[in-house]
Amino acid sequence: SNTIESNARMTSGEILWHQAITKNPFMGIGIGNENSKYILEYVPDADNMYIDALTQVGITGLSAIIILIISSIRRLVKYTQTNKRRFSSIAIPMSLIIIQIPLSFTESVFDEMMIWYAIAIVNIYINNLNKTDGTISNYNRR
Repeated sequence: SNTIESNARMTSGEILWHQAITKNPFMGIGIGNENSKYILEYVPDADNMYIDALTQVGITGLSAIIILIISSIRRLVKYTQTNKRRFSSIAIPMSLIIIQIPLSFTESVFDEMMIWYAIAIVNIYINNLNKTDGTISNYNRR
């Protein structure tokens, strides 16, 4: 219990929950440290994607982030189903995005860019798959 109480991340998360999230649940206090400093008089960082997203962009923004992650995963799964491909054809992009979900509990979505890179890689991968043979498209063909 003392270890948890002395953890600055837990303390920051609790402060953010009581002073920012509960007072601005739907839209948050706005993105950026200036808003945090103006409203809370200091710059807190919970180092947790979900708490920081709720603080800065509210339920609306967190919902958009979650929808983006889920839709990226669904696109990968749909590709294997519609093209009758093995799961191994999407293993690398799928693992990139799945690994980032629990790691998001330890980093802020606005500080740590890997979640955005993982989402981008998944979408680039799916957008560039050639629907006829399942290989990556060659941009030099015209």
